[in-house]
Amino acid sequence: MFNSPRINIEPTNNHKNNDKHKHKSKKHKKHKKHKNDNMVSWTSQKALTSDMPEQNHIELENLCVINEATMEREILNGDPIIIDNELMIGVLQPMFRTTDADVSADSTESVKGTESNERASNHFRPKKRRFEIQMQIKLKQVPDGQLFFGAELDEMLDIGLVQRTFLGAIMSFIQKKNNGLLYNLSGEKETEDREYEKPHISLWFETSADRFVVTKPGEEPPQLGTDIYEDPDEWERRKKGDLKIIYNTEDTYTVAVWSAYIDFTQWKILNIPAISSFTLSSSIGSQVFRIHWYLADPALERHRQKDIKRILSYEFGHTVESEVGPSASIYLEKLKLNRMYELDQAASVEAIESKRTIEEAEETIIGGLFSYLASYK
Repeated sequence: MFNSPRINIEPTNNHKNNDKHKHKSKKHKKHKKHKNDNMVSWTSQKALTSDMPEQNHIELENLCVINEATMEREILNGDPIIIDNELMIGVLQPMFRTTDADVSADSTESVKGTESNERASNHFRPKKRRFEIQMQIKLKQVPDGQLFFGAELDEMLDIGLVQRTFLGAIMSFIQKKNNGLLYNLSGEKETEDREYEKPHISLWFETSADRFVVTKPGEEPPQLGTDIYEDPDEWERRKKGDLKIIYNTEDTYTVAVWSAYIDFTQWKILNIPAISSFTLSSSIGSQVFRIHWYLADPALERHRQKDIKRILSYEFGHTVESEVGPSASIYLEKLKLNRMYELDQAASVEAIESKRTIEEAEETIIGGLFSYLASYK
C-alpha cells in the first residue's frame, strides 16, 4: 500500500539525531571504506531481514531499494511502482538483470525466478544491459525548472590522486555519451544553510534518457516492460540537445534509462573499455546511494542542496557490500515495530506519554521511529 508521496523529498541524513546508531565501518579489502557514523551493518539487523518481502529472484534479495516517499522496500522485477505527487502521476518500471538472462530461456543451467522475473529476463536476453528503468507519466503542472536525473551520496568521499584520475576517466567516458553532465566526485562539507554539494552525477532528463517518447492525447503510449521505440532522427536530435521538449499537462511521457556498465545485483561497475570490473564499494566504501529525479535552474553549473527540488527518490543499498542506509533504517524500524505489535510487546503511545518524558520516549522503538520520520522532511 502506497502512502501519500510528496514533492521535494529531503532524504534522511541526520547525524545529530542518530548518535545512538554510531558504528565504525570496517575496512574494505582494496579500499578504505567510508566512515559513516549513521550506518549500521546488515548483519546486526539479520533478525528482521526475514520479515522483508520476498523478491522475484534470489539474486535480487541482496539489492535493497527503498522508496523515499513511502519508506518501503520495493519488490524488484515485479509490478510497476505507482508515482503520484504534486508534479506528476504515472508508473515506474525498474528492471534488473539476473544471471538467468545470460543463457537461453529453456536452459536448465541457471536459477530461475518468478514468472514476473522471467519477463524481465526475456527483455534482457538479447541485450547487454544490466538494468533498465522505464517511466510513464503525465504532468499535473508544467515544471518550474529543468528536470534532472542523477545519483548522489550522502557523505563526502576521500579521493586520492590515483583514484581521482581513475574516476575522472570514467566521467570522461560518460560525458562523451551524454550532453549536460554535471558532477562532483568528492562532495563538500555539510552546512546548515545547505550551500554545499553532495558527491553526485546528474544529467538533463531529456538528453540523458535512452528513450523519450511523447504520446499525444488519443494515441496509444508504449507498453512498459518491452522495447520502447523512438524515431531514430528524433533520438539523434534529442541527444544532441537540438530537439526541445515542451512540457504540458496533456501529453504522456514515456522514458527509459539503461546501462551496460552498472550491475546493481553484483554491486559492480563493468564493461568499461580498458578498465577491469570493480565493485562499487571500492569507490564509495560502505555507503548507499540515491537515484533521484529533481528540478533545478538550468543555468546553474553547480547543484548545491539548496538549489534542487526532489521529485522522486530511491535509496539503493546492498545487504552484503553496503551498510544499512538512513532510509533502510526507517524501513527496518517499521518492521521491528510491526513485529512487536504482533507479539503484543509494544507499549502504547498513551503509556509512553504517561510514564516518560519526550526525551525518554525517543529511546523506545516507537520514539526512535518517530525521531527517524521527523528527520525525513
